[in-house]
Amino acid sequence: DPFIGEKILREGKADFIALGRRLLADPELPNKIASGRLEDIAPCTACLGCIERIYITHEPVTCRVNAALGKEREYEIKAAKKKKRVMVVGGGPAGLEAARVAALRRHEVVLYEREHSLGGATRLAGLVKGLEIEDLVGLTRYLKTQIGKLGVRVRLGKEVNLAVVEEIKPDVVILATGGIPADPEIAGINRGNVVSTPDIYRMVRTYLRFFGARGLRWLTRFWMPVGKRVVIIGGGIQGCELAEFLVKRGRKVTIVEASDELGTEMASYHKIALLRWLTKKGAVWFTGVKCEEITDKGLTIITKEGERRTIEADTIVPAIPLRPNTELFQALEGKVPEIYPIGDCREPHLILEAIADGSRIGRAI
Repeated sequence: DPFIGEKILREGKADFIALGRRLLADPELPNKIASGRLEDIAPCTACLGCIERIYITHEPVTCRVNAALGKEREYEIKAAKKKKRVMVVGGGPAGLEAARVAALRRHEVVLYEREHSLGGATRLAGLVKGLEIEDLVGLTRYLKTQIGKLGVRVRLGKEVNLAVVEEIKPDVVILATGGIPADPEIAGINRGNVVSTPDIYRMVRTYLRFFGARGLRWLTRFWMPVGKRVVIIGGGIQGCELAEFLVKRGRKVTIVEASDELGTEMASYHKIALLRWLTKKGAVWFTGVKCEEITDKGLTIITKEGERRTIEADTIVPAIPLRPNTELFQALEGKVPEIYPIGDCREPHLILEAIADGSRIGRAI
């Protein structure tokens, strides 16, 4: 961290400070510090995606925040040959990055977000993940600052439909409307002891507006709309991180996963550390299972060995991958000169892919 490094230098504890991952996220970091432009520093969110590719998968390096990493010549920002009126729908990472890059290329950009604040799904992710390591709130703050400086007009609390688009008459529409939770096909999924992701988001978004992720994360230590025994359906990155969040709040957690592996899409370093910690804290998981039925007692599963058993629980929480939200795309297709779905709206993935998508389209239009 450059601020810690500066403090160490001023205290005479070191003569030289070297930075690693922070320079992958923002190669211009030293120049920005020297010129006093601290708010323009793209933050490293410590996702370890770069480390994963360099040391584990041996693939070309990528960065969650800096989509141009390793493609600097190809991704050089150049002014557009023709200035266009660009309408971005959705203020999550993909939409914010698309707006930033399009504005850098001198397009006239307006961004619409139906909520009253920017960040999209990262607001809920920040609540679950915490801010001490992966500061997703800081990432949103950086992107918001950049589009503000570039003159992007932001319209919060505005739902976009065909009528709105016809009124604005943009040359380009970029859809970053996110994904839709897909409920698993399990008997009893609509029972009262099931709390879905949309349910959780509806509960917390008002509080997020007033308290922010940091304040609400503190408040959840005292009350949450889940019981003491929780079963999480889905052991991907979302399910594993939710398990950590709940265990830290005194819940007894069981994860059930249809595949044979937990923590898919997690960086290996994070995954190993998290699963060790969950084991130490008494969390339990079952892989290779089939979820059969949700009852008042809990969740009935068929294990990989063919055994039928019921996991007793007060609350069942599905944490399965999203599906693309294509409703607006279908309504607008053929009615605007150019339309591009990006991020989870095109294909649900992680923040890295969302920002890469936004950057790619921002450079292409």
